[in-house]
Amino acid sequence: MMKVVIIKILFPCILMLNIVIGQNKSEYHIIEKEIAEIREEFNSYYYNEKFNEGLKVLQQYDNESVDDTIRIYVKILKAKIYYIRGDIEDALSIVDTIKQLTLSPDQGIKFYSRVVRHPLLPDVMGKMNCDVHLHKSNNFCLCHYLDERENLEMLTDESLSQYFMDVYVVIKDNSNNDYKEMISKSQAENNKKVKEDGKKNVFYELEPPPDEVFKSLKNKRYDFKSFNEVSDYENDRAKINRIKKLGTIKEKLSFTELLPEKESHFALKLKYLPRIQAKKAIYKLLIDKKYKYTFKTDTRMRQHPYIYIYWDDDWKLAEYKDDERIIFYFPDTYIKKPTGKAFKFDSDYVEDLYIQEYDDETWGLEDYDRYSYGPPNNLILQHLLINEDNLNQKSIEIELTNEYDQYDDEAGRRKFSRKFLYGCIFTSIIVMSSL
Repeated sequence: MMKVVIIKILFPCILMLNIVIGQNKSEYHIIEKEIAEIREEFNSYYYNEKFNEGLKVLQQYDNESVDDTIRIYVKILKAKIYYIRGDIEDALSIVDTIKQLTLSPDQGIKFYSRVVRHPLLPDVMGKMNCDVHLHKSNNFCLCHYLDERENLEMLTDESLSQYFMDVYVVIKDNSNNDYKEMISKSQAENNKKVKEDGKKNVFYELEPPPDEVFKSLKNKRYDFKSFNEVSDYENDRAKINRIKKLGTIKEKLSFTELLPEKESHFALKLKYLPRIQAKKAIYKLLIDKKYKYTFKTDTRMRQHPYIYIYWDDDWKLAEYKDDERIIFYFPDTYIKKPTGKAFKFDSDYVEDLYIQEYDDETWGLEDYDRYSYGPPNNLILQHLLINEDNLNQKSIEIELTNEYDQYDDEAGRRKFSRKFLYGCIFTSIIVMSSL
């Protein structure tokens, strides 16, 4: 009797389990079929360099009404097509969007959600490497739907640095320094042109290498069945199309990008210039069509080379609105020789203080004669980057700790002041009691 009861209980459980598994398989195959249809149509354009047509195929699936898995899949393809068109910044922006859509915060640590369980890179792609077992639940991982070529490896920092490089334009300094240290965002303006034609911006243009440089790449043929050759196709075409876009640049000469490893030095950044193996300089930077600077992006060069330009006496630097940071300046009067952890900014120690030479005409500080040390020789500069963590912050705490250089002197002065005050009070009491 007991066996009959157990069988009656187990039978509906097994039945329900089979139904659930069947539903999961059905859902998986529906998504798999739709992705296969998108892939076939997209690839017919992608591998024939009809990138705008391929983008149109994807646009119709990139909206909130579409299944999450399909939408993320489409965004992966969109990032790839922007990259191969040479629109690297747009491709990276899509990658950020994918991260936001597939990552969820959990106790301050980010984990991949049900759509993507791991980075979209070949070394961790594929059913063999994924720890999500197919059909066991409806939380499928996207990798089960992807072809091995449908990854975002080309948009990793490592891959980008192999094929592209950033070049920083700085002003040649007349002093012993290599370049003029700009501590705030600024742009060049031309005083003379204001009187002539009302235009005061100084413009730069980038003249890319001649077409002959890419002749071999343009005529290259690829075997699209090979993973490596597909990768070569994408990177080669990205370099060719990036060059075309660089040839259309005409922008204001503005110094708004921080130099690598320099907290407070701004420069003009020429982004993602294709690396080209050449003996001669093949890029040309033109400023106001008057000055020409030639340079190269050899594959053996370091990632962040500089171009040193000379300052025109007709130019002046104008402040550039910066919505991404707040800049604080503090007189160094109390910190003659900053050491250790002498200074706190917003509750964090600042050990490497950036010191800017003080110029009374530039800074115009007032009422410093009220203080015993007089005007400062230098100013301490501190940046506060505005981000989602401090966007609504209402106050900034600034503190000198007891480790700053003048602490003992200041403590002695305060101690003497207290003793002097107590002495005056005591003397006054004695004098008043004797009257």
